[in-house]
This record gives sequence, C-alpha cells and structure tokens, in this order.
Amino acid sequence: QFWARSYSPRDLNCDFYDYSNIYRQRATQNSLITTNCIYSERVGKITDGQAVEAALRELAENIPRASRARVIHNLVVRIPMAIHCPYPGVERRRPGVKTGVGNLFVAGDWVQTHVPASMESAACSGLMAAEAILTAAGKPKKLAVPPSPSEGVSAMAEKLAPRLRKMGYLPRPEDVVGK
Repeated sequence: QFWARSYSPRDLNCDFYDYSNIYRQRATQNSLITTNCIYSERVGKITDGQAVEAALRELAENIPRASRARVIHNLVVRIPMAIHCPYPGVERRRPGVKTGVGNLFVAGDWVQTHVPASMESAACSGLMAAEAILTAAGKPKKLAVPPSPSEGVSAMAEKLAPRLRKMGYLPRPEDVVGK
C-alpha cells in the first residue's frame, strides 16, 4: 500500500502509494501509483517525462516488475514549497496540544512539535496529544519520539545564533515573526 525510501540526494522520490491496494473502489488489476518528491528544486529543472522515468526506476528498487511496466497515464503536479520554510521564532508561536479548555486537546501539522509543518509533524502531534490525554487520565505514557539533536553546521548555527543576534548580525525572532 505504501512504502518509503531512504533519502539520497541523487534520488527524486521519497515515498510511493498504490491506491489500487488502499481504496477498494480503485481496486483493479492495474496499479495506481502516486509519489512525492520533496524539495524538487534540488534536482534542477527536469521534464515530466524525466520525472516519470525516475519514478519508475526508483519504484523498481522495491518492485522489480515496475521496470517492465507499461504506463497508461501519468500526471506530474508541481507544487513549489509544499512544505514551508519557517522564519526564526515561528515554532514558539505554534500552539501546544493542551488547549486550556477542559479535556480538549489538539493535533495537526501546525502544533508545536519542533518539526516543520509536515506529515511527520502531524503524526508526532497525534502522539503528543495521546500522551497528554493519557496523562490527564492518570496513566502517563511516552509515545512520541523526540526530534534528534542538530548536528554539523546546524548545531554550530544554533550555538552561534544568540551571540550573532546580540551583536546585531541576526534579527531577533520577535522582529521576524509575522512579517
């Protein structure tokens, strides 16, 4: 029904879905495959045909028969910036799963998860909401996996940012949010 690939900067697609195996009304002897290419700008300008060829090649890694598949129809949809690039300070403005209203908890990609708004963030917030519900019921349990600490250049940037901000080289998050 669904499978994901390990990231490689040389590859185009990150996950595949076969809707003919997911939705009963679409079940046929043919497959209806969709895929996602996150941050497609990294691979440069390619034609729709090249995108379909790459998808078939990458699909064949898990399903070797795909290399012999006859494509009946294809559609390449390009959505620039489908996952947004947040400004500094945005995370602080995202709400938590607790609302302050009785037993009302929220979840979604827009909830404060320390992961950019995405499917991963939505899934993480669902686990965080479940944790909050269990805690409120007196049965605390850890379900969400915390994000990995930054490494390399990102870690250095995080450490340097407060000093650079203090020196006036970087804007303060409150000066950027909402602009």
